[in-house]
Amino acid sequence: MGADPGSLRVAWTTQGPDPTVTTVSEVAAATASVAGVLAGLGHRVDEVQPGPWGDTAASAEFTGHFVNALSVWTAAGIADLSARAGVAIGADGTEPGTWSLVELGRMLSGVQFQQALDGLAAYTRLMAAWWDDAGIDVLVTPTVPELPWTLGQFAPTPDNPLAGVARAAAIVPFCAPFNVTGQPAMSLPLGWSDEGLPIGVQVVARHGAEDVLVRLAAQLEMAMPWADRRPGVFA
Repeated sequence: MGADPGSLRVAWTTQGPDPTVTTVSEVAAATASVAGVLAGLGHRVDEVQPGPWGDTAASAEFTGHFVNALSVWTAAGIADLSARAGVAIGADGTEPGTWSLVELGRMLSGVQFQQALDGLAAYTRLMAAWWDDAGIDVLVTPTVPELPWTLGQFAPTPDNPLAGVARAAAIVPFCAPFNVTGQPAMSLPLGWSDEGLPIGVQVVARHGAEDVLVRLAAQLEMAMPWADRRPGVFA
């Protein structure tokens, strides 16, 4: 497979669908740098946020549907593990955040679960329509809006077992939408923090265009090589 993906129509943004989440400056700068490199490589590059991400109501509905579906999937996964192991898995066999999702999933009705699935399917169609209407080949975003975090930030607290889940919500707004839509996405270590830690930049293509991502990643790796870079301390 050749490395040249041809001239692509590229959109890039550092603002995700959640207006309350701010991308830190170093991550935003890394993303903008990649956009500049792509422009230099001959691609048509514009700073454009996906249309559905600018719709606050649609984003809020997506979040609600995603949480409900995730809770049911988690409850079903624990039930499956219990059946396979022949042992009932309860709160003492899972992390507090996981068990809280299990409890929520068990409280939701079949109708509510179907409504969540329908909502996620509607969001998928909405995103696909924007992709086609805007004529976009690739979207470039931060992988996460923060610098690499330290251990322990996702731990639950005695009075809030969902603290870790809530904390995680702040780092997934750029990735979760494409877990739902099924569009191919790839995180590339194209930026570096002042402390020498890698900053991921996400590239997303339309459905079925995995080959475009692989070719684009190869082109970016040649333009911004990373294979020999290592943090000062790494495991």
